[in-house]
Amino acid sequence: MSANCFGHVTAKIACKVIGARQFYVASISHLSSSFNSTYEQFLTSIIAVTIACAGRVVTVKGPLGTLQRSFKHMSLDMQQVTDPATKKLNLKVDLWFGNRETTASVRTVCSHIQNMITGVTEGFKYKMRFCYAHFPINASMVKNGDNEVVEIRNFLGEKKVRRIELLDGVKYLKTADVKDQIEIFGIDITKVSLSCARISQSTMVRNKDIRKFLDGIYVSEKGTNKA
Repeated sequence: MSANCFGHVTAKIACKVIGARQFYVASISHLSSSFNSTYEQFLTSIIAVTIACAGRVVTVKGPLGTLQRSFKHMSLDMQQVTDPATKKLNLKVDLWFGNRETTASVRTVCSHIQNMITGVTEGFKYKMRFCYAHFPINASMVKNGDNEVVEIRNFLGEKKVRRIELLDGVKYLKTADVKDQIEIFGIDITKVSLSCARISQSTMVRNKDIRKFLDGIYVSEKGTNKA
């Protein structure tokens, strides 16, 4: 594709997006142009959530707690701007002189921040099920200071006790009305998912045919606390 043709196609897309920019006041809006080499996205904060940005360190405060995440490793411009139409404070993410790969990181950053907003308003919950053919898996929770530790016993009939310490802010709950199911929940999706991964990896079958030995603890459902 020639350079003139590429510029023409990009200009048409940019005109369409800019023309509909006022329509996306309450959601994420996009602006892409090859002439000024910028890519922008806006995140609009919702009620009861406060977003602060200083030096590419984003802090989100909500009813369930506070989350902070650093994006200093990414070459982005992040600033808070006021929408003249709604008078709301939005978070603006800019990328200058980006290519196809680097512009994709802008949407990734916005997705991370959106997960932080969801975490402080609703929270995340992962459900895990026990899978076994003969030896029933037993799981319990003990306290180790402020953190909770999941103890797994009788996996494949072994006497070994597997201890997995949950990350800060992550809680454990054994489902009362569903057999062989536990729930891992918290406000930080990264810590919740990583804690589930540690539990699942601790029950990986070693030195056996995994097509035959399917025992383990697996994630069966992902969602929010309000779902």
